[in-house]
Formats: sequence, C-alpha cells, structure tokens
Amino acid sequence: MKKFRIIPLPVAGTAIVLNFFPGFAQTLQSALAEKIDIVVAADGSGDYTKVQDAIAAIPDSNPARKVIFLKKGTYREKLIVPWKKTHITLVGEHVDSSIITYNDASLETIAMNTFTSHSMRVDADFFEAVNLTISNTSTSAQAVALHANGDCQVFLHCRIKGWQDTYFNNIRTRNYFKDCVMEGAVDYLFGFGIVLFDSCLINTIRTDGYMSAAATSQNYKFGFVFMNCKISNPSTVTSFYLGRPWFAYARTVLLNCWESSAVNKAGWKAWNGREETCFYREYKCTGPGSSTSGRVDFGKQLTDQEAKSYTLDSIFSASAFPLGEAADTFETNTILRRFEVSTTPNMVDIARFFLKCGRDTFPPLPELDWRPRVDTNSIYAIVRSHTARLLDSGKVAVSPKGIELYSRVKKVAVFHNQATNRLTARFDPCCGSGKIVMALYDAGGRFVVRRRNRAVQGQTAVSWRIPVLDQGIYYYRADLNGAVFYGKIGILPRSHLR
Repeated sequence: MKKFRIIPLPVAGTAIVLNFFPGFAQTLQSALAEKIDIVVAADGSGDYTKVQDAIAAIPDSNPARKVIFLKKGTYREKLIVPWKKTHITLVGEHVDSSIITYNDASLETIAMNTFTSHSMRVDADFFEAVNLTISNTSTSAQAVALHANGDCQVFLHCRIKGWQDTYFNNIRTRNYFKDCVMEGAVDYLFGFGIVLFDSCLINTIRTDGYMSAAATSQNYKFGFVFMNCKISNPSTVTSFYLGRPWFAYARTVLLNCWESSAVNKAGWKAWNGREETCFYREYKCTGPGSSTSGRVDFGKQLTDQEAKSYTLDSIFSASAFPLGEAADTFETNTILRRFEVSTTPNMVDIARFFLKCGRDTFPPLPELDWRPRVDTNSIYAIVRSHTARLLDSGKVAVSPKGIELYSRVKKVAVFHNQATNRLTARFDPCCGSGKIVMALYDAGGRFVVRRRNRAVQGQTAVSWRIPVLDQGIYYYRADLNGAVFYGKIGILPRSHLR
C-alpha cells in the first residue's frame, strides 16, 4: 500500500498531497532488506515476537553471519545467546525504541546473584549488536544489563543502561564498543577481559559513583581501554570516580578522552590495598576534570612510548593474552580462590558456572589476532545514514550541553517559500552547534542544489536561498552534524502566488 503525507506550505491556506516514495526516504528495514534473515516484532508483524525464539532459529556453529532485525518495541526477555550460536548480528530499528530489558538483581532470591542477574547474556563468539538498547531497570542491588561471555564481540551505536554492574565481560574475551552510550551508577563497567570503548559516551548517573571496576588477569597486556570517549554525567551528579580495582591487577586506561568537571580530583579510588598492583593511566585527556594535579599516586599518565602500543591491532592481538597451560590454570585458579572467601553461599560453584560461559569447560585463550572492521561494516554504514548518532566520532570536545542536545535530535521539517525562494529546515530539539548541509534532488533522483550553513546552540531553524525551481516533487537530504534525515517537498508554480 502506498503511503501519503500532507505537507503544509508557507502560503496561507494551501497544502499538497505527496506520494511518499520509499525508494529515496527508505526505512532502515527496507534499506537492510537484502541483508536481513529474520524479523522480530513485538506487534506480531515479523517472523517472531520474541528475540529468544529468533536466536533459537539460527543453526548451531553457524559459519555465515545471520542478521536479526528488531522492529521498534520493548522486548522484556531474559535473553541468552548460547555459545554455539556464532556470527549473529542483532540490529534495532531505532536505538531508543528497540529495547531489550529485564529487571533481575543480585540477592533478590537465593538463586539470584550478580552473574545470573543479566537482561542479556551473550556466550557466542563473533556476535554483533547494532542500534538498540539493552537495559536492566533494577536499582536495588547488582543488576547486569549486558553479560558478555564470548570473544570477538562488537557493539555499535547501542545504549547499555543500568544502575550497578551494568556491563560485565568475562575472562578471555575481546569486546569492542563504538559510538555507544554506557550508563550506570556503581562499578557499572566491570569484568575480566579486554575491552575497547571507542568514541563512546560514558555516563555516570550517581554522585560518588564508580565508572569502572576492572578485574584484569595478571598477565593480560590490556584491560579496559577508553579511547576518544566523553566521560560525562547528568547535572545532578557532582562527583564520581573513574574506577576502582575489583581484582589486584586491574588495568584501566583513558586516552584522548574528554572528562567532565564532576570527575573527582583524585581520579581513582583505592580498594582493599589492590591499588598497589593495579594499572590506572590517562593520556592526553581534556576537559575540566582531566587535571592531574590532584590525582592519587597510583593514577599516573602514560608515556608517549607506552601510548604507541594502544592501537586496535595491539589491543586485540592474541599476544595480549598469556599463552600455555600454566597461564591458563593460573588465571582460573586465581579467580576461584578469590571467590572461596566470599560469604555468599556456593560462590565457588557460581564462579565456575559463569567463568565457563555456558560451556562444559573454561573457554580457551584466544589464539588468533582480531581486528573489528567497523569502517567496512556495510550494515553499520546503512544504520549511520538513517539515524542521529549517539556521539559523533571525533567530536568529543564539543560542549557537554551541545552533545546532549545533539543526541536527542528527533525530527527535521523542511519547507520551501515560493515568495523568497528559500528553504527552511526546522529541527526539534536543536541539534547543538555544528554544520548543516541541505541537498535537493529532483523526482528522478538527480542532484539539483546543495547549501551549507552552521547552527549555534539554541537555534531551531536554518534557511538558505536557492535558485528558482520548476514546480514538482523534490527530495531533500538534511545532514545535521552527521545525523541524516530524508524527506520530500512540493514546489508550487510561482503563478500560485498571484
């Protein structure tokens, strides 16, 4: 069925009905149609109504990537991606409206603990999630939103939201987050593996909270790495720490990040003497919270030579992990000994369960180098062309207010005034300071004209003078600081003005 839209024009009392062709202003689903294998829709319009059923439909040891598309909806599921369900890509229709959520929390029942509290647990290797939200809404205790057990996992343009212990990653895992929002209050980024947060918004939502609690194994060369990120907080939060060491050899490094004024001057928090052996570093960070004058002694700066090793290839190389059976046994035994002294009943059994990542044995140490290829990821390229990015890569130094407004762009309306030959783009809310590019195409898709301008903070409209155009249907492409919107306008004949 064809869709129609009534578009009001600036001339009083006039409007025209336009056939809204999907070929130009495509929905994300139609743009990805040739890549999608399964559609999940809560309203019953897809192949399944539950994400778990779609996961189950993927063959075990799947060699070729399978794409599951989540239409807008809230999927209240305690989701598990088993370790044999490899090479799955989960794509949301909209990052804020395709939501996987649950509300379990540690200690609420005898069977419940931090490592079974997840909303979504991914045991499989080579998993991807794109353009969706994963959340745990509980605030009563430790409550994991995303429990990442598999190796070579990628998360692009996602929101990971919780309170305490939002995101956990297991031993022998490599996880990559790009253009994501990570949000929580206490130790909300924690775990044992190697993780790179690249150009992400890291949002601490409680005063005196802790952004990270790494538990890096002793012989890993890397732990949690934050690169080109914005370390932020709501205006109600007045102070928080970058991290504290959950285990003795915790490694956490921030490179070229923007740090909010709410970052505690000490930067890092001591924890039961483990600050004597942890590795906490910053490098060329900016922002009001990046001053090193009040940092704790164990929170140091990387040297230029050390910083050179923090590349995508090095961080995710197999050589970043220890090799050999001795290292393998040492790692698991060290962790298990730590849990032996816990006062929680059966904690060693619990630790053995979560360390095995759904397998019968502990997962092997990675043997192959890995490099996530985001720049050539065709699915993410299409997603980026259809959505306002959560945090534009390379623009982390923009004012905090500007980024917050930019991340909330919802719609753009474009109008043509025949009397003045001006195009006007109105955006609600304002996109923040940045570049705006408007391009027009005729009904055959041929380029007609392009205009550039800049919007400043608080501005809600920008206009351009354009040449006199023939009457008819025109398509527009509005690029607001990297957020791309498509639409259609009608040009009436100038005789209509008389």
